[in-house]
Amino acid sequence: MDTEKKPDRRVVKTKKAIRNALAELLMKQDIENITVKDIADKADVNRKTFYNYYMNVFQVIDEIENEISQKFNDAISEISTSDLLNNPQIVFDRINEIISEDSQFYECLFRMEKNQGLVIRLSDRLIKRTNASLTEMGIEETKAIIISDFFITGMIKAYKNWVNSDKEVTLKIISDTLSVLIAGGMNDFIAKSDN
Repeated sequence: MDTEKKPDRRVVKTKKAIRNALAELLMKQDIENITVKDIADKADVNRKTFYNYYMNVFQVIDEIENEISQKFNDAISEISTSDLLNNPQIVFDRINEIISEDSQFYECLFRMEKNQGLVIRLSDRLIKRTNASLTEMGIEETKAIIISDFFITGMIKAYKNWVNSDKEVTLKIISDTLSVLIAGGMNDFIAKSDN
């Protein structure tokens, strides 16, 4: 018998509206200037409803960071390091799924001109996770850090540019291209390191 309780759909819907409202507001103003009232008005909920789920604006940010990091960690952790090296397309397919599940939110996230701190913190988490995977493979930590920085910041920049474009290039083309670059670059690096 399944004892895991499913989340109430109304709660999920309300929290998603709050999260999306905050993301939209972050595109236009600094987080320090965003109030609970601003978020509640944008999400079309009252302030009391907001306070049923969050103590303040920063708690919403923390939840967003944790949720996104967990999704990306889950996507990456399910893939073996050798599979990742041989076919990084698996990771990009999963990233595309994550983005497609909530495209409105991710578009807001990647369009933020202000509040780049959120995107930076997310990329830092992905860099740390990638760095850990590379060192587990036996790549020297100094080099693993360089590789992680290069690939993750480049990947995020490519997705960010796509979100801000007219989308003539599909998300699939971007992920296919990044996959080839990463696989080729990593395999070449490993081959040269072994010599």
